[in-house]
Amino acid sequence: MELTSGSRCAGHDYPEVAEGKLDFALYWRTLPWDHIPGALFVSEAGGVVARLDGTTYTAATHARPGLLVARNLEMWTQVRDALVPAQHQASVAP
Repeated sequence: MELTSGSRCAGHDYPEVAEGKLDFALYWRTLPWDHIPGALFVSEAGGVVARLDGTTYTAATHARPGLLVARNLEMWTQVRDALVPAQHQASVAP
């Protein structure tokens, strides 16, 4: 896995994750208009979109920073485990 700074554009990154061109993307700014469409798109393609604590992203929680988008649950868990100490983790349902 190669780690890059990404495009910093959710509209570009979400399709890349859904198509398997990117393994994951991490966002700190999580405004609904940037992420709700992409979250649906990636989820429908078998990917996972969740907060680093494992909670579901919703428009109502957009003020909370940190959103991890991954091509599948295995990748989401691998990246989250590398970023978040075990005592702050919750499981994510596929």
